[in-house]
Amino acid sequence: YSKNEGTVENNEVFKTQTNTIIGTNSTFKYTLTYTGTVKDYIGTATVTLKDKLPYEVSSIKFDEGCTFDETTRILTCTKTVELNKDNQNIDATFNVEVTYKNLTGTTNLDVVNKVESTLTFGESNVEDSSEVTDTILSGKVTATYVDEDNKELSNSVTTSGLVGTNYETEEKTIYGYTLKEVLGNETGKYQTEEIKVTYVYSKNEGTVENNEVFKTQ
Repeated sequence: YSKNEGTVENNEVFKTQTNTIIGTNSTFKYTLTYTGTVKDYIGTATVTLKDKLPYEVSSIKFDEGCTFDETTRILTCTKTVELNKDNQNIDATFNVEVTYKNLTGTTNLDVVNKVESTLTFGESNVEDSSEVTDTILSGKVTATYVDEDNKELSNSVTTSGLVGTNYETEEKTIYGYTLKEVLGNETGKYQTEEIKVTYVYSKNEGTVENNEVFKTQ
């Protein structure tokens, strides 16, 4: 008898996000799932999942069976099973939690993550892939400059950035006026809702530095 090479009837990998992403400080929680079926084969089969993370990692947690290379940012997860007449399936699930660092941008940021699978048995290598996209939202901050009657004294300034990153507004020097108070937080972190900061100025009474009159014949 010659040993059968086996027939792959199912070979799928899935990457599923399990929580809602809001800002740059969010933890990305997801599950890598592989399902495979090899008919008419006896022997060892190994599934290898490679997940290339798109950004520099601040922290990462993963299940047993996985390793992470900080240089390449590749998470590798493996599982080996013995296939026979009574067991023709290869099922593997790995849970992962990741936070990224140094994420920047002024508009919504799409975080695209792709996982690739390789099923190896005998002389065969069978591949598949899955991709998931999460969006980090951006926020907006508007600073306005008004007098005590809420009349605009200077053009407003609007900035935007990813939710969770820092913002900073600035006082303006307006001739004839002195800053009286600031309504709102001059610094903070961008949020999903627009942040408004109002700089209120009072009108100066003026200072006489010279007052002379001359009558010259």
